[in-house]
Amino acid sequence: MRAEKTRAHAGAFMVQLSLTIYQQCVLRIADGLSGKMEVTDNSGNFVDSLDKRLFWDVNIADIDEERHKRFIIQRVLERGGLEDIRNTVKHYGLASFTSEAQQIRSLDPITLSFASCLCGIGKDTFKCYIWNP
Repeated sequence: MRAEKTRAHAGAFMVQLSLTIYQQCVLRIADGLSGKMEVTDNSGNFVDSLDKRLFWDVNIADIDEERHKRFIIQRVLERGGLEDIRNTVKHYGLASFTSEAQQIRSLDPITLSFASCLCGIGKDTFKCYIWNP
């Protein structure tokens, strides 16, 4: 009986710790966004500024940042670091980022929770939450 209580307490602690980590990440991203927006140089491809490991399986030169916006946002959410996420939100704007993120058909539960927290909307507004094959 005592072991079960200990396991339940440890599980609750891990959930609380995970929520705290999410909140800290979102706050760090928001802090970076709340500052002065940098003027981006449109002469180069935005994707070139992101970590190359995000697009290891595709030719980066073939990625169009507007036509493949949802693909880029999904990769950044799933595999990118905080700096990649911050730069992507800055580049597309939070409203556009949120709109595209809501249309992604598959995100793992942790990434979905993070995206929900980052965008400030409920998980039930995401297509990947509603649409379950």
